[in-house]
Amino acid sequence: MIRRPIVVVGSIAYDRIFDFPGRFAEVILPEKVHLLNVSFTVDQIQESFGGTAGNIAYTLRLFGVPTALVGSVGHDFAAYRVKLSRQRVDLGAVQTVSGRATAAAYMITDRDDNQISAFQLGALAVPAVAQAAARHRLRRAAYAVLSPGNPKDMVLAAQQLVRFRVPYLFDPGQTLPVLSAAQLRALVRQADGFISNDYELDLMIKRSGWPRSRLEKLVRYLVTTFGAKGSVVRHGSHQIHIPIARPRAIVDPTGAGDAYRAGLIAGLVSGQSLITAAKMGAVASVYTVERRGTQTHRFSRSEFSKRFRANFRQPLTLGSKGFS
Repeated sequence: MIRRPIVVVGSIAYDRIFDFPGRFAEVILPEKVHLLNVSFTVDQIQESFGGTAGNIAYTLRLFGVPTALVGSVGHDFAAYRVKLSRQRVDLGAVQTVSGRATAAAYMITDRDDNQISAFQLGALAVPAVAQAAARHRLRRAAYAVLSPGNPKDMVLAAQQLVRFRVPYLFDPGQTLPVLSAAQLRALVRQADGFISNDYELDLMIKRSGWPRSRLEKLVRYLVTTFGAKGSVVRHGSHQIHIPIARPRAIVDPTGAGDAYRAGLIAGLVSGQSLITAAKMGAVASVYTVERRGTQTHRFSRSEFSKRFRANFRQPLTLGSKGFS
C-alpha cells in the first residue's frame, strides 16, 4: 500500500479555453512567421480549474494515490481549494499570496488539437518551495513531479529531493525557454525520468546542447508524447511505441498530457512495469479528451481497469494493495 505521498510541484491556475473551429495551419503561413499577425474567431470560452500541477494531482487522486501539491495561489483560490479538498489533495504546502490573483492560462485550441497559449503568472511568480511546509512534504515523498511552474521552485525542489533521496519526474514544459542550459542539465541529470511532447523534446535538446542519446543515458526512462499518434517510451536500449487509447468522443484535448502523467506515475509507484504505466497514462488521457475542462473527468479503479483491458488486451489490477 502506498502511504507516502506523491508531491507535485508546479502551476495551479485557472484555465480559460477558446475553441477555434479551423486549423492553425490554414491561417499561419510558415514563410511569413517573421511578420506574424493573425486573428482567430472562436466559438466559445470556458473557464475551469487547471494548472499542470493541479491537473496531475486531481487525476492521481482518482487512482487513490495520496497526493500533495506545492505552489502559490492568489486571493481568488477559494472555489478551487474546495474542489481539491473534496478530492483529498493535501494543500498544506499551497501558499496564498496576498494582493495577487491565481495564475491563469489562456488557450486557443484548433480542430487538430493544436494549441496556442498565453499564461498570466499572478501568484505563481512567488516561489513556494522554500516554505517549511513544502520541505516537509518533499522530505517524506515517495516520488515527486517537477512540472511547469515557477522556475525557482523547480530548481530548489530538485536540490531538496536529491538531498532527501526522493526520485522525481522532470516535466519542464513551458519553463524550457526560461531555465538556463546549466539549470536544465542539472535538473535532467538528477531526474529519475524525463517527459515531454515531441516539440518540447526538440527544444530541450536545443536549449541544453545535449543530443537525445545523452538524455536517454542520464535518466532511467524518457517518455515523449505525440498527441493522436501515441507516445514513445525509451528505457535503456529499448524504444517502445504506446498507441493511444480509443476515446468515445473527442471534445477537448486540453489537459490530456497532464492526465497521461498522472496515469504513468500511478502505475510506477504501484509497482507496474514502465510500459504498463505508460499504457495507464494513455488510458487516463482519453478520459480528459472526452470532457470539456481538465478536471471534469471521473473514473473508478475497476472501471479504469476494464477500459485498460479493452484497449491493450492485458489485465490490470488496481486494488487496495497498490493504493491507499
